[in-house]
Amino acid sequence: EKTYCVCGNEMKRDVDTFTHFVFTKQITLHGVPHSHCPSCGKNQYDNEDAVVRLLREAYLKQEEQVHYQ
Repeated sequence: EKTYCVCGNEMKRDVDTFTHFVFTKQITLHGVPHSHCPSCGKNQYDNEDAVVRLLREAYLKQEEQVHYQ
């Protein structure tokens, strides 16, 4: 199934590493499935709720690196 970006172009499926800041703590998530728009650069997570949960858990456990499962 094709996914389209808000800019109107087709998004491509990928798995990548993303870095986020939770307050002042930097947390890197590895192996995150997402869609990426090669035209405008927008990324959209397949499961944003799972990403938020992983970031919250990593912050509470003082982890800097997390692997998406």
